[in-house]
Amino acid sequence: MLFVCLAHFADVFFNGASPLTDLMSSMSHKIGKVGTPTFVILSGLVLGYLFKSKGEQFEASRLHLVDRALALLIIGHVLIVACIVTKLGLSVGMRIAIVTDMIALCVILGSLVIKVTPSYSRIILGLSVYVTSWIAVVAWNPEQRLLLMVKAITVGEVPFSSIGTGSAFPFPIFFPILPWFAVYILSSCLGERIASLYHNGMKQTAHRSLFKIGGLMLSIGLTLKMIQELFFHFHVLETESIISALMYPSQKFPPGVSYVLVYGGTGLLLTSFFLWIEASGLLRRVSEAMRTVGQASMGVYTAQFFIYYTVFSLLVSHTNLAPLYLWPVYWLASLYLLFKFAQFWNRAGLQSFLSVGYPFLRHPISVYSARQLEPQTDGNGICETTPSGHRPQLRVTHKDHAA
Repeated sequence: MLFVCLAHFADVFFNGASPLTDLMSSMSHKIGKVGTPTFVILSGLVLGYLFKSKGEQFEASRLHLVDRALALLIIGHVLIVACIVTKLGLSVGMRIAIVTDMIALCVILGSLVIKVTPSYSRIILGLSVYVTSWIAVVAWNPEQRLLLMVKAITVGEVPFSSIGTGSAFPFPIFFPILPWFAVYILSSCLGERIASLYHNGMKQTAHRSLFKIGGLMLSIGLTLKMIQELFFHFHVLETESIISALMYPSQKFPPGVSYVLVYGGTGLLLTSFFLWIEASGLLRRVSEAMRTVGQASMGVYTAQFFIYYTVFSLLVSHTNLAPLYLWPVYWLASLYLLFKFAQFWNRAGLQSFLSVGYPFLRHPISVYSARQLEPQTDGNGICETTPSGHRPQLRVTHKDHAA
């Protein structure tokens, strides 16, 4: 979330025509690129973790995830677009795709795929989908506007192309579904591994696994970048080619190999670090602050659009109250406001309103009411709750175990 805030803050504050603002904008966006792959990877990790840890109860978690995903697609999209039209305009705002749209679709598809495919099959599936999506980027060259839009949404447009999205659609940004779904479904395999280690009481091993995988991804991504520079130096590779696009760490639309490895690996390294400090009891205030923001993630993500693209955009464009030299003040003030908003969001329980009622749309309310009256049992058939929801203190005898 911090990286996303940095990139969006730079969109508004560092948009001048001077070399200094160009440099600050470039650096901010390079750092902020950690945000998107980290969002996708962590979301996939959560899916795999829930699938492994919940077992037979995963269906209830899946319905909850799908409900939240639909809320992102409908409620979240409308709120975010309403916040960004001040800066981008209504015509662009109505056609732009938000990263949460892509993540929501990944959650819906991934929650179905994970039920019918084991980990090794999802690894093959993820790699195949990623490769296929880039083949489609190169081989599929539609001319009709509608098909161009379909291509941009599903696999992305050809980098460096003068006839692609840039000419047909002046600004709208699309986060292509298939390559990001590949990253998401691969991350779910890692989430299952982490859940197994946690279940066996091996938390430190889980943290080290995340650290090693993140470091390996970052190392491979940087190595690919160095190989690319060597190829450029010896004129083996053209700068504007598909192979070079795959090796650019800055290739985000669609996500290139080096981009996913460098920034996704950085995200995993940071995740392992913060999991380690939380388990070790270090920097507790930092852990509490991150937990507060994490519990209100959707609210904070929407609020930062309002702060940067509505409030700050108006201040920068129509007043003299936001000169460039005050950018650190405004940056820190925005983070403080977002943190206070997260606290309010959690205290008010606003997270419960991010729902479209999907489980009740899928099953009649009468069915759900009947299920609520059924006693809940654990894996051994032992009653855990009464029909009223009360957890009994005494348990029945099961086989040869004492009561």
